[in-house]
Amino acid sequence: KGVIRRFGATIRHQISGFEANAMVAWRVERGRIDEVGKKMAAFGAVSHCYQRSPKGDWPYNLYTMIHARDEASCRETARKMAAAAVVEDYALLFSVRELKKTSMNYFPSDDED
Repeated sequence: KGVIRRFGATIRHQISGFEANAMVAWRVERGRIDEVGKKMAAFGAVSHCYQRSPKGDWPYNLYTMIHARDEASCRETARKMAAAAVVEDYALLFSVRELKKTSMNYFPSDDED
């Protein structure tokens, strides 16, 4: 009937046992972005996969977020992803702590300050 338009859930991965997170920045040839992105997004440990334009001295253009039980598992998943997609140039950026996580409010109501 159109009463519910969207239903979503957020899992607090730290509480569920996934204590390590790594944003992996990949340097992928432009013509392979879609192919590589699909391969990497198919990994179960990956929650996000997106493309960004390289800037300055930072040559990476594809990003994946890996969640695992520990840093070694993140590194192993990234190694497997690199082998599967035939990508050798990447950097792992591990989360140290979560500072803030809230949803954006683009159109606040008059009730909110």
